[in-house]
Amino acid sequence: NLRIAAVSDIHLGSIIRKRSMKKLSLMLDRIKPDVIFLLGDIVDGDLGPVLRGDLLKYFHEPATRFGLYGITGNHEFIGGAERTITYIESKGIRLLKDEKIVLPGGIQVYGRLDSYSFRFKNKNRLTLEELMKDADHSKPIILLDHQPSHLEESEKAGADLQLSGHTHNGQMWPLNYITKRLFEVSCGYLKKGNTQIIVSSGFGLWGPRIRSGSRPEVMLIDIRFTNGQ
Repeated sequence: NLRIAAVSDIHLGSIIRKRSMKKLSLMLDRIKPDVIFLLGDIVDGDLGPVLRGDLLKYFHEPATRFGLYGITGNHEFIGGAERTITYIESKGIRLLKDEKIVLPGGIQVYGRLDSYSFRFKNKNRLTLEELMKDADHSKPIILLDHQPSHLEESEKAGADLQLSGHTHNGQMWPLNYITKRLFEVSCGYLKKGNTQIIVSSGFGLWGPRIRSGSRPEVMLIDIRFTNGQ
């Protein structure tokens, strides 16, 4: 069995600060995950408030069997990718930038660069075919991709589970109706073929300091493997 804690869209900055990070640390410690995935937009676009308060120092990683990993979201590129990524990784969070790790038991985890990377760094991310060319389809495959777009590509590539965020499920009514039109799944669970997709409504806030019709969350996912799958 594998217990995953997945957190998307923290948006650490001028709104989400010290108190929220301490709360998140406590929540993660209580659920005792085997592995933690941060699904992008860890910090907000403006890195200034984060650096001035060194806000990630208030995130205390709980003990896990397999560690803590993250991916970039679009906001990691808005505030300057090099500075932002360097700061996040200096706090012990390994960001998977079109990279693969293998957890004990052969569980393969692929982390994608956000699709907005080319807009800010003129760097296109790898296609899923390129990224997963070495995948062992006899073992479980988990895909981390900030934006839940083009889900048919994940199905075609043979991902067993995709974890995403980005949408905030609209964050405020009636914007949730818009995100439901923009994304095949704006929040929650969808199965496409043999690929299971879970999209989080996110932990933090972007823009207005309000949520209405969309709850913040930390996702707890318990996976039970049978016959090595």
